[in-house]
Amino acid sequence: MKLVRENINFERERDPKISLNIGRKVFIDNWFKKWLPYVDYEIDNSLNIIILDSIDLERSSIKELPDNLIINGSLDLRDSNIEKLPDGLIVKNDLNLKNSEIKELPENLIIGGSLNLEKTKIEKLPDNLTVNGYLNLNNTPIKKLPDNLIVNGSLYLKNTPIKKLPDNLIVNGSLYLNNTLIKELPENLIVKGNLDLRESPIKKFPDNLTVNGYLDLEKTPIEILPDNLTVNGFLNLSSTPIKELPENLKVKGNLYLNKIIKEIPKSTKIGGKIIYQ
Repeated sequence: MKLVRENINFERERDPKISLNIGRKVFIDNWFKKWLPYVDYEIDNSLNIIILDSIDLERSSIKELPDNLIINGSLDLRDSNIEKLPDGLIVKNDLNLKNSEIKELPENLIIGGSLNLEKTKIEKLPDNLTVNGYLNLNNTPIKKLPDNLIVNGSLYLKNTPIKKLPDNLIVNGSLYLNNTLIKELPENLIVKGNLDLRESPIKKFPDNLTVNGYLDLEKTPIEILPDNLTVNGFLNLSSTPIKELPENLKVKGNLYLNKIIKEIPKSTKIGGKIIYQ
C-alpha cells in the first residue's frame, strides 16, 4: 500500500520534503488509528514503520498493509483477506501465511524466524531465500525450490509437486519428504535432523550420506542403500523391497526391517534393537 494517496498542501517557507514527510506520517497515523489502534509503532527518519511487538491478523478484515514495514515480533496472517505482502517487509520472528490469500512473496523479504506457507496459492519462492526457523510448504503448488536455499530449522514438503531438490540445499533441522514426488536426493545434501521419506517414490540415495536424526523409508520403492550409511537415530525399512543391508551401516537407534532381509552383515553396527515388521 502506498503511503500517500491524497494531495498534500505544502506549508509556506517550508522545505517540500519536510512537508511531504509530515503528510506521510499523518497518513500513517490515521491508517493505524483506523485499522490497528491497539498496536504500538514508531516511524523512523526514513519513514519505515516499526511495529514494536507481534501482530495477529488471523481472519482480519484488513486487505493490505503499508510498505516499509518492520515487525520486531511475528506476523500472523492465517486465513486473512490480505492478497499481497508489502515491499520492504521485515519480520524479525515468524511469518505465518497458512491458508491466506497471499499469492507471491516479495523478492526483498526478510524473515528472522519461521515461514509457514501451508495451504497457500504461492507458486514460487524468492532466490537466495534464508529462513532462520522452519519452512512449511505442505499442500502448496510450489514446483521448484530455489538454488542456495538455506533453512535453519526443518523443511516440510508434504503433498507438493516438487520432484527434485536443488543442489547446495542446506537444512539445519529435519527434512520431511513424506508423500512427495521426489525420487532421488542431491549428492551434496546436508540434513542435520530427521529425514522422513515415507510413502515417497525415492529410489536412490547419495553415497556416504549421514542423517543426524532418524531415517524413515517405510512404504518406499527403494531397493538399495548406499555403503557407509550412517543414521544417528532409528532406521525404518519396513514395507520396502530392500533385500540386503549395505556394508558399514551404522544405526545408533533401532533398526526396523522388512521380512525379506535375512542376514545382517558383520560390518553393521546397531545401537538399539533389531525389529522385524
